[in-house]
Amino acid sequence: MAHAPAGLLLLLFLPLLSAWHVHAQSLKCHLICQCVNHTASCCDPGKTISNKVTYLDLDQCGQSSVNLSSLHNFTLLEVLVIQRSSLAYLEAQAFGTFPVLKTLTLADVGLGNATMHQSAFKGLQVRQLGLMKNQLWRISRWTFRQMTLLEILDLADNRITFIEEGAFTSLSSLRVLNLDGNRLITVTPLWFSLTFVNSSGPRVNLSNNELTCDCQPKGISQPEYGWFRKSLANISCAQNSSLEECSPAEVDRVYQDIVVIEKVPLTLPCVVRGFPAPKISWILPNGAPVGSPEFLPISSKNGTLIIELVQLRFAGLYACLASNVAGTSVALYSLQVLAGPTTRPTITTTTTTTRSSSVTSTTAKPSVPPSFGIIMGMSLVFASLIFGLLLYGLLRRGCKLLKQRFSHEVPFNMFVNTPNILTLPENPRPIPQMDDDGFAPAEQRPGEGGVTPIPQTYQHYQSELPPPPEPVMTGPASWTRI
Repeated sequence: MAHAPAGLLLLLFLPLLSAWHVHAQSLKCHLICQCVNHTASCCDPGKTISNKVTYLDLDQCGQSSVNLSSLHNFTLLEVLVIQRSSLAYLEAQAFGTFPVLKTLTLADVGLGNATMHQSAFKGLQVRQLGLMKNQLWRISRWTFRQMTLLEILDLADNRITFIEEGAFTSLSSLRVLNLDGNRLITVTPLWFSLTFVNSSGPRVNLSNNELTCDCQPKGISQPEYGWFRKSLANISCAQNSSLEECSPAEVDRVYQDIVVIEKVPLTLPCVVRGFPAPKISWILPNGAPVGSPEFLPISSKNGTLIIELVQLRFAGLYACLASNVAGTSVALYSLQVLAGPTTRPTITTTTTTTRSSSVTSTTAKPSVPPSFGIIMGMSLVFASLIFGLLLYGLLRRGCKLLKQRFSHEVPFNMFVNTPNILTLPENPRPIPQMDDDGFAPAEQRPGEGGVTPIPQTYQHYQSELPPPPEPVMTGPASWTRI
C-alpha cells in the first residue's frame, strides 16, 4: 500500500510529461523553422534548416531573393518547392547539388528568360519540374537539354509565345506537357523527339492559348505524328487538311549598308515571305516605332519605310520586324547620311547567300560635287607637269649619251701623252735669235741696227736649258718639232 501513492502520482504526471515532450519538440522544430518529421518550411534568414530534411517548402518569402547556394548541403532533399517568392537569378546548373532530388517546383517566383541562364536546368535528373505562373516567353532547345528522366513538365500560366523546333527532344521519358494559359498562336509536333514517332507520345495540354486556324500546324499532317493530332482534338483546324501549312516569316535581306546624301527622299523596302502573310513593323534608331517625333517625317506603307527628306540626324540602325503565327524574322538597315547637294541616290546591291539566310550589302552612288571636280582637274594638271619635266630630263640625257657615242671628233688626249714640262721663268723681253758664235745677227748688233748685244748671262742660261721633249706619237698623225 506504501507504493500506491507513488504509482498514482506517476499516473497523474504522465500526461504532463508527454505534453512537455511535445512542447519541447515543437520548440526545437521552431528553432530550425517549421518542421514535421522530415519536412521543413522556412523563409527567415535568421533561422537554420536541418540538412536532414527530404521535403523543403519555401513559401511566401516576399521580395527577398532565395539564395540557392545556401542549400548545397541538402544531400537528402527529394522535393524542393519555392513559391510566391522572388528569385534574382538562376545560374547555370543551379540545382546540380541535389543528387536525389526528384521534384522541383518554382511557382510564382518571377522567373523569366532574362533572369535564368539557358543551362539552369541542364542535366537535372528530376522526374517532375513545375515552372508555373512565371514570366517565361520563349522556350529554346537549350532550356531542358539532357533531362532524360523528366516525366512531367508543367509550364502553365506563363507568357510563352514561341517554342523552338526540337525544344523537347531531350525529354525522352516525357509523359505530360502542360502548356495551359500561355500565348501560343501555333503548334508543331516537331518540338518533340523522334522517340515518340508511331508511339503514344506525351499528353499535351494546349487549353487557353491563342491558337489560330489561318493555317495548318507545321508537320501535323505527317502520318507518324498521329499521337500529336489526338492531343489537339479540341482544335478543329488541326484536323482540316485543306489548309495550307504554316511557314514562318523570313526576310530576303538580313543586313544592308546604305549611304545617301542628305536632303533627298529615300525608301527602304522590307521584302518578306511566309504563310500567313507576315505583319511588318519598323523600329527607328532611337528604339521607338514609326511616328516618333524625333524622326519626323518618317512613315511606312505596305512594309516600306518612307523618308520624305533625309537629314544628317536620321543616320543609324533601322530594323524591320516581320512576324506571323509560325515565327519572327528581322532585317537590319544601317543608314549613313553624307552632307552634299540635293541629288537622288542610286543604290546598288551585292548579295551573299548563306545556308540560313542571304546577307546583302547595299552601297549608294551619290553625285560628285563641283568642288571635287576642280580639285581632281588641278591634280591631273600638276601630275602632267611633273611627268613632262621628268620626261624632258630623260630625253636630254639620252641625246647627250648618243651624241658622245656616235661623234667623229677625236679628243687630243687619245693620241698624245704629254709628260711634265719645266716651266720657264717669265722673260721681260723676247730672246733674240743667236748665230753660231753666240751673237745676234748683224742687223741686231750694236751700231749695226741699233740693237744692244745679248748679254752672256742669256747665253749661259740658254746653254743650260734642257732640250724640249720629243712628242710621243700614239696615232698615225705626224708632228714637227717647234
